Amino acid sequence: MITAAQMRAARALAGIDQKTLAERAGVSLPTIQRMEASDGVVRGWSTR
Repeated sequence: MITAAQMRAARALAGIDQKTLAERAGVSLPTIQRMEASDGVVRGWSTR
């Protein structure tokens, strides 16, 4: 599981913006924005 704060930190360390993450992950920009704005554990993210 990953928290919203961890997701933002990982993206920052990778040096990419939300749009780039969305493109690379194959999801929409609003999805990334919702994930990063959530409280606690990010839902809807699969590492399988």
